[in-house]
Amino acid sequence: MAKNVSNNFKNVIKEGGPFYAYASVLLADGSTQTMTSETDFSQTGNSYSEDGETGFPLGSALSKSITLNVDATSRSEDVDYYQARITLYTEADLPDGTTERIQEGIFTVIDSVTPGEILEITAYDDMYKADVPFTSLLTYPVSAQMLLNEVCSQCGITLG
Repeated sequence: MAKNVSNNFKNVIKEGGPFYAYASVLLADGSTQTMTSETDFSQTGNSYSEDGETGFPLGSALSKSITLNVDATSRSEDVDYYQARITLYTEADLPDGTTERIQEGIFTVIDSVTPGEILEITAYDDMYKADVPFTSLLTYPVSAQMLLNEVCSQCGITLG
């Protein structure tokens, strides 16, 4: 995913931050909430990972996942995060007093979250949808683009 940022944001990067996490959450019931570093995220245990470890394996589709540790005491209601769509951002306060955010990805919670003082929420990008048996309905020979379109269509993944 290409990330375009302002020159002011680039200057914050050069200076080493600080950076904060921000998340927009669409729950399965249609309600929304936001999470911020200031009020929701635990200081430890949060992570962003991309399969492929140290290199970019050829012929592989890489999946991204996030683990968010959320302070449940900042939430006044019991929230069911199963099937929630989380749009995660990195944000920085700019010298002119504004805040700029860059999107890190959109992730889906596919496991239940156990209530407690700290909620550990693990979510995956849409590549998790590709972990299913697949049989092409195309008549060969086909182009790689045609096959990719079919895979994405059958798996419910938006191409691009």
